[in-house]
Amino acid sequence: MTTAIANPWGARAEELARWALTRLVNRTDRCGGCYGDPATGDVRRTTRPAGGAKPGYVDLRLLARHFRASATEDVIGLHALGADGFGKWVGVDIDAHPGTTADPEANERFALAIYDRLAVLGFTPLLSESNGKGGYHVRALFEGAVEGPVLFAFGRWLVRDATEYGFTKPPEVFPKQAVIDGDTKYGNWLRLIGRHHGRDYWGRVWSGSEWLDGEAAVEYVLGIGGDPVELIPDEARTFDPNPRPVPSAPHPHVPLAPGGSTDPETDVFAAYNRAQTMESVGELLKRHRWVPVGRRGERWDFRRPDKNGDKSGNLMLVSGVPIFYGFTDAAGIPDHKGLNPSNLRAALEYPGQFARLAEQLRREGYGPQRPVRVAQPPPPPPPTAAPQPSEPPPGNGVGIILDHFRATYRPDFRRGNAIHTASGEMVPMTVATAVPTSALIARLEGAADAPRTRDGSVNRPGLPKFFSTWAKVAWGDLIAALPDEDHAALGPGDLACDEFRALVKNALLSQIVLGNTLDKYEVNQHERRSVIDWCAKFAKPGPWRSIRSFRCWTKCRSVGGTIELLVAVRHELFAQLKADRLLCDLTANTFARRCARYGIGTSSRNERPEGESAVVLCPEFVTELTAGITLAIDDSDPHGFWSGSEKPNSEGADSLD
Repeated sequence: MTTAIANPWGARAEELARWALTRLVNRTDRCGGCYGDPATGDVRRTTRPAGGAKPGYVDLRLLARHFRASATEDVIGLHALGADGFGKWVGVDIDAHPGTTADPEANERFALAIYDRLAVLGFTPLLSESNGKGGYHVRALFEGAVEGPVLFAFGRWLVRDATEYGFTKPPEVFPKQAVIDGDTKYGNWLRLIGRHHGRDYWGRVWSGSEWLDGEAAVEYVLGIGGDPVELIPDEARTFDPNPRPVPSAPHPHVPLAPGGSTDPETDVFAAYNRAQTMESVGELLKRHRWVPVGRRGERWDFRRPDKNGDKSGNLMLVSGVPIFYGFTDAAGIPDHKGLNPSNLRAALEYPGQFARLAEQLRREGYGPQRPVRVAQPPPPPPPTAAPQPSEPPPGNGVGIILDHFRATYRPDFRRGNAIHTASGEMVPMTVATAVPTSALIARLEGAADAPRTRDGSVNRPGLPKFFSTWAKVAWGDLIAALPDEDHAALGPGDLACDEFRALVKNALLSQIVLGNTLDKYEVNQHERRSVIDWCAKFAKPGPWRSIRSFRCWTKCRSVGGTIELLVAVRHELFAQLKADRLLCDLTANTFARRCARYGIGTSSRNERPEGESAVVLCPEFVTELTAGITLAIDDSDPHGFWSGSEKPNSEGADSLD
């Protein structure tokens, strides 16, 4: 972390100000601010300017001052909605305030889950640390202004499963209200990315595969643009976590067979519903140009006519009856209601005319026909069925791009919105979706939805833009189908295993300096050794011994005349050693799982150095690390290396933190 006087954010304050004005500012007459309470010293929040709304107040000068902030008064926040009720972003504020019971690890897991959720949809999210103590801000940025109700619903949809991550209630989302009215004159504001309002801390930014700080974080932020609103799923546009109960519609009155029987066998709707299967209802939807987009367990997803991406409803069996649940009313089907086959067919073919549907079902044999008392108009002609190709239709652009990604990278797992390839590379979305190849452009010419000229021929100059339109969607499909590293079919022998073992090995072979100070001032000895060498030096029979303040412990024992070195580590050691960021960002549980999977070590209740849960390295892994180190049991110093009033010198452990 750098100071506010010479930090990378301040060095590029003008660029960041222009970026923020374009991507985040929804109104220029008001903003959030902070100040120190002179009586208590606490940081208070306020809305600026103090005299009321002032058009043009939020300008490049004010924004640049924020990115150069050196004091609480320099930090600002931006409102989530403009005066017109539209906004450019959705934000999630996952708090970890002092004095609360927030779990920083749970906060990080949920922040990364929201990031991944957005990345799968095709967004380039902005995830940043808010305070360096377990607080996070996640934003989705749009290329244009979006209606407040859509942003409000989308934000609540993003945190809908917060309880599954240990939260008693969902984190705050911005905007906090759907509309700006008399009760919410300006709405709420979220602190702008950059300096913390209470201290000189500049948060890191998640790239999709690693945490970035300093210049790398600034460069990444400046590269984030706005995404199309079409990436928001239909179900998220009107999502309500606490919907009001909707009275079920009464069953339509159906004329009974002569004699007025109430026997369900003579109820044509019941007979029709009993006879339907998932396949027959699926064919009904397809006849009306609904497109099947895949199955998820018992659910069969469909996309409405004239829609290019995502899904608009699903079909599943409920008590043996196929029930269709639509996410949108754009195709004339009631949304957010379960429709049985007769309700669905009525909506598709006889809107509001159940009596006509009943007559048609009788003609199809689902009940006795009613006597014809008066001349009836001829039944409506059956709907024109969409032509069914004898072979699968040509792939669309998303499918072709997805096949290209799979063939090019051969991914085996995902990490954020990046993928790990069979060749051992980490490929982020920004790299893979940047530019198409000539071979891919040639394939896209055959896409069913390729851009065309007025005469119907493929518009080849428009294919690069066609790729840009669908590349992130294809990448989202790819990410959604991949497991994360902890659930991928990996083990010893895989490249990911070799990479992880190499990272841990390099960290334990890194050099550190330990020294001994006598009489508080005089340094009489210091040495530079690798961490594993220090483990061999400190190792004694008996209980675990720590390597000074490092999160690493050691001991040794004699096995059949051979000295065996035992080493235990916790994940915090890698931050102390300033090891690779991939190691530093691991949680305790993730580190333990990967060590067990890749044959590095295991964590158990039987071995807890100084009462702490740690990973005890496997003997084989320790043997690889200690090649060339002579091990011997030395009991001459029962208190360990350099006893007495020891503490690290200026080059010791504390200088590495």
